[in-house]
Amino acid sequence: MFELTEADWDMTLDVNAKGLLFCTQARRGHAIAGGPGALATADEVAWAALFLASDTSSFITGVSLHIDGGRHLGR
Repeated sequence: MFELTEADWDMTLDVNAKGLLFCTQARRGHAIAGGPGALATADEVAWAALFLASDTSSFITGVSLHIDGGRHLGR
């Protein structure tokens, strides 16, 4: 098994955390503005989860439910 030193771990977290920060900053204005491709609200995700947990979704199998306002469809 690969052993990471504390310095290796710090570098890994630093790179990954900065990448997430930069991606979030790049999308922030569009996500806040709303419209196609905007980030889903907590309520929108919750409604999708409730639907999947309900009897109404009993015939749905083997699919990915994209909760992204149509972003996965492209522009």
